[in-house]
Amino acid sequence: MKGGAFWRQRAVMIVLLAVSSAVSADHVVGHASIGRIDIYLGVLPAEMLRGHPRAHPESMMHGGAPESAFHHVSVALFDRTTGRRILGARVEAQVSGENYSGPRKVLEPMQAEGARLYGNYFAFGGAAAHNVRVWVMLPDSREPVVEDFDWARS
Repeated sequence: MKGGAFWRQRAVMIVLLAVSSAVSADHVVGHASIGRIDIYLGVLPAEMLRGHPRAHPESMMHGGAPESAFHHVSVALFDRTTGRRILGARVEAQVSGENYSGPRKVLEPMQAEGARLYGNYFAFGGAAAHNVRVWVMLPDSREPVVEDFDWARS
């Protein structure tokens, strides 16, 4: 792994952990490189975000954390050639598991600890293993980049 990619990955992991305010066994960071895009995926139980005080910006993102079996899915995007964060993309995701396929949702632009990410809440059902499919449409593209991430509850 090139030095710049290593530090980008470390920075994203730190931001995703800062959003959670705690380390969880359910927290996963996945990475994929597709063409000129580096995609970093984070998954946190929603209850970790419900613990923020009302005045904290993350407490009300996406309308506030749902009350039941939801997780927060977040994606950070970087341009592989320049190392710069990609802003202005349209990002969507869908979570599926054994005998379950949830709705495809827009990941809303958000800011966490000063970093720009995309995120939203998803129901993960009762299965232990899930697939998180991510669609990224760059402002200058005609076709989305699609990547599948495996996520397993520990």
